[in-house]
Amino acid sequence: MNWVLVQERPYGFPLHMLHNLCVSYTKSMDKAVGTSYKKLICSFDPNGPFAAFFDQKDIQRVEEHCVKTIQRDPYFVEKLETRFVHEMLRFLSFSHELSQKDYSKETNHSFSKVIASYWEHYDAVYPYGEPFPFAVKDVLAQKAEDAIKNALNERGNTLAFGQVFALLESSPKKPFATQEEEALLNMVESVKDHHDVRAFLNGVVSDPVNSLLEDHEKRFFWIPFDYAGDTWTREHFEETVRSMLKPSFDANKRLRDIRAYYDRLPERQAMMENELNLTEADRVVLKTIRIASFLMDYKKECFTKSHFMYRNLVYEVARRLGWSAKEVYAHTPKEVVDALNGKRITKKTGIRILHVNSGVAQLMDGVTASQFMAEQGIVSKTQDEVSELKGTCACGGTVKGTAKVILKAQDLDQLEDGDVLVTVMTTPDFVRGMKKAAAIITNDGGITCHAAIVSREFNIPCIVGTRIATSVFKDGDLLDVRASHGIVRKIQGVI
Repeated sequence: MNWVLVQERPYGFPLHMLHNLCVSYTKSMDKAVGTSYKKLICSFDPNGPFAAFFDQKDIQRVEEHCVKTIQRDPYFVEKLETRFVHEMLRFLSFSHELSQKDYSKETNHSFSKVIASYWEHYDAVYPYGEPFPFAVKDVLAQKAEDAIKNALNERGNTLAFGQVFALLESSPKKPFATQEEEALLNMVESVKDHHDVRAFLNGVVSDPVNSLLEDHEKRFFWIPFDYAGDTWTREHFEETVRSMLKPSFDANKRLRDIRAYYDRLPERQAMMENELNLTEADRVVLKTIRIASFLMDYKKECFTKSHFMYRNLVYEVARRLGWSAKEVYAHTPKEVVDALNGKRITKKTGIRILHVNSGVAQLMDGVTASQFMAEQGIVSKTQDEVSELKGTCACGGTVKGTAKVILKAQDLDQLEDGDVLVTVMTTPDFVRGMKKAAAIITNDGGITCHAAIVSREFNIPCIVGTRIATSVFKDGDLLDVRASHGIVRKIQGVI
């Protein structure tokens, strides 16, 4: 078995929230896509990293199936989008209802059914969101790259590839992180037009401005929560607005740029496709990529909201079992349901390995887990001798800069203007720091991932899916980023 690392994260992927999700890739994915992966392995550390491995032959088989699907039915991805949006709206309504109920008088058995019901509904909607974009991200990126490069070569213009690639792959729908930024920028303009800016910069917040901040918090507080993280406060947004009011930042120009970019994007894409004389098959690939990008962003937005609402249920489980919330998140939904129904559960605190084979899940820990990983050939490897990596171009361009390895959004204040941001993956709370980067390099992701979407909007050279960038590059390394070619390498000397 040739296991491939498909995703890793240094923190924040709790077993409780991802167990059923992982199983769905080998079980219920086929109801949305027509096939499923056969096997996968995931490693969960409640105090540290998460890693997921898929079999190489399995990856290729599912890729081929998905490509044939869109070749047979060019409107497949539109149908998937319609179904996912419909199912997700119902799921969010269901999640909200659960979060508002008082369970204090429910028996443990009755409350266990609430937990089970949440995950049944989760499993019903999830396969229509992430699995298809995940499956096609690499193969469609390669097809799009080949088509665009061939068209440019015929016109004797290869230098424009990065910009053309970024333009044609971008979803015309604003990501939720951009919607939040646009709302903040509107608030900044309102403060400028109707309020005392100097007083605000000195910490005096008028009642009207305070109301604007509270409304903004209600709309967007959930963004960094992900599966079980932190939320943004009114004070966070106040400081952000204050930073946007500084003379060095032109909020009005940024607002105009956002609106112009998205207002003109569909027209610019159509004109470029016509100019390159792309085939109908090539256009279907690009359309599929754009909708897949939206699906990934919409999935992240809606499930993050649901995860936050589910947190109330986690707290109630913790209260009933005498566990901490962290301990609840370290156990599967089934283990929690069993515990609520009186079954004795030995609490787990260390690394746990999830092996899923055709929908059947096996959990291991301790020596058994270590032996299993060794038998599968999954071992830590040193990356000291590697100096060049290849990934997928998300946004083209050539940059030389100093590496800054950032694993958590909270550390983004260490990123200086012009640094090359090297990270495992980006999430919405990375956005404000990403704007300072001269280039972005990630371990994970494909052309539909968060880093790819944001980099294209800001026109920041970006390479995703390098697998091991955070292990190879260190703070202070001088990097030569050739994003249009998907190559980043360590160089000697000064910039």
